[in-house]
Amino acid sequence: MPASSSLEKLKNVLCSDNPQLQLLGLQMAEGGLLTDEVRKIISKDPKKVLLCLEHNFLGILSSIQFLYLRWLYLEALPDSAGSLQKLIMLDMAYNNFSELPLILTRLGGLKKLRLPNNPIQHVPAAIGRMLGLEELDLRDNQLRNLPMELYQLPRLQKVFVQGNPLSEACKKKMLPLVGSGVLEW
Repeated sequence: MPASSSLEKLKNVLCSDNPQLQLLGLQMAEGGLLTDEVRKIISKDPKKVLLCLEHNFLGILSSIQFLYLRWLYLEALPDSAGSLQKLIMLDMAYNNFSELPLILTRLGGLKKLRLPNNPIQHVPAAIGRMLGLEELDLRDNQLRNLPMELYQLPRLQKVFVQGNPLSEACKKKMLPLVGSGVLEW
């Protein structure tokens, strides 16, 4: 069978509404039929990206830099998400995270992390390992406190925390960041 015919079949399978066919298509892509065009089809669909993460098809996602996982009602991320080392921006707005997923602290190249409109109540101290983080959006969550490690991130330029029930003690700690323009509440 000519390669172009196989590629067309793979694209059709990946664009199917049938989850079993999509999984088969991801297996085919991981098995050697991965082209830039197929990679684009997969990376533009958050559900296909999640399938890749859940089934460890990490070769397909190895070059992904921008990922939008909005409105998926996620409560957790697969451990394999920590392998997305080329990821620069991750948007996980409108999900069901109750805390910032620890797996994200393994993403050394992540510059922008957006988690607004989740029921996040806790940001772990491990956020201090995200040394490349420049922008963090935690608007409209349930945060009362933020860890000191957040304030020590060397590249952090913007933190958005509007719409959170922050404690007075937390607000007091954050005043220097507000004055410098880094923090918006």
